[in-house]
Amino acid sequence: MESERISCEDKIDAELEYELEKIQKALDAGAAQYLLRCDGCGHEWKTDNEFEDCPECDCTEYAEVIDEGESEDEYDLLAPPYIEHTVVRAEISTGGPQDFWRLYLDSDGEIERVSYHYFQWFDGAERWLSGSQLDTVKEWFGEQVRCLVEERSG
Repeated sequence: MESERISCEDKIDAELEYELEKIQKALDAGAAQYLLRCDGCGHEWKTDNEFEDCPECDCTEYAEVIDEGESEDEYDLLAPPYIEHTVVRAEISTGGPQDFWRLYLDSDGEIERVSYHYFQWFDGAERWLSGSQLDTVKEWFGEQVRCLVEERSG
């Protein structure tokens, strides 16, 4: 007996809800704790912001994340980031299935629109977010996108 394959169109709404629930849980739990090491002076410190300048020497050298606090609520943000003009592609998973966010930026580098994509073996589906879904994703990715845009334009 041959099993019927479920299409991405049939799966995408449940996958989108799952990803939004993970983001909301992480937002509700507070920021992740990172252990950073300054590349300039070697100082180590814990922070909620992995893009923080060294508080010891105030240098703006890259601070290396040497440990991320372990939590089931953590969510990989922009690893790796893909920037295409004014679009940031944030991978959630690759392979089969693959899903990712596309964050469309306005001229100031702020997130304006968001789409969620789910693909599996020659099949795919897309959803545009609005209302509270859009607000949740904007809140989650906003600061990271601003840092990314500043880094690329600086």
